[in-house]
Amino acid sequence: APTYFGLEEGLPALLDLLRRHSVKATFFVSGEVIEYLNKHNLLPSLDADGHEIASHGGRHLDYRNWEEKEIRKEIKEAKEKLEALIGKPLLGFRAPQFLIDGPILHVLKDCGFLYDSSVPERGLSMASTFRNVKVNRNLMQALRESGLKEFSVSSLPLLSLPHGLLWINMISLQLYRRLFPLFREAPVLFYLHPYDVVDDKERLPLDWKRRLFYLRNRNRTLSLFTALIQFWVSNGVSFVTLRECLKHPR
Repeated sequence: APTYFGLEEGLPALLDLLRRHSVKATFFVSGEVIEYLNKHNLLPSLDADGHEIASHGGRHLDYRNWEEKEIRKEIKEAKEKLEALIGKPLLGFRAPQFLIDGPILHVLKDCGFLYDSSVPERGLSMASTFRNVKVNRNLMQALRESGLKEFSVSSLPLLSLPHGLLWINMISLQLYRRLFPLFREAPVLFYLHPYDVVDDKERLPLDWKRRLFYLRNRNRTLSLFTALIQFWVSNGVSFVTLRECLKHPR
């Protein structure tokens, strides 16, 4: 499965890179990969390196049309399984594929989460463009009622594109460097998937949307992420987890 290329090849490379540059991150872990991470002793490694482990739900599916009791069972079981293994409460959640709605937010609060990181900022995103996630009045009302802190992935200044590795790969590192000083609010959230830095992505069947993103500079994305970290470090960026942002809002 694509997930396991990311875990087997992408995740070790990412962890090594983050460790060498003393970068802390939040890892959203789905229930489908818990056994793999536990079997390969990666959960303790994440914790030992100062990273936060948060929830990415159970199965990597769209929960928006499920019954509320089914959503609760799916999310609660994955949360409790991870907590039992790491010995810490999980505070954060990101919906699979950023597919979020009001009923899911309601369940998150019931399950003891303190923050969500699924609602896209205004502007273009894969969730809003291809998956019909609308940031409308109903969604924002549900978010307020949930009491959850929302950490949206930041949008690139001027372009309104998500602040993610493959989007930066599309616009070029040179343009990103010029846009970076235009970020105005902290924290600035950046995201990527371990699979994003795997070479030879054409080993898997990809639809046109994924081909558009995955096959551009397909064997240079880890180098791009390395250059991004070096750029951030040279500009005095501090790297924190979302758990830390929750405790010490800026």
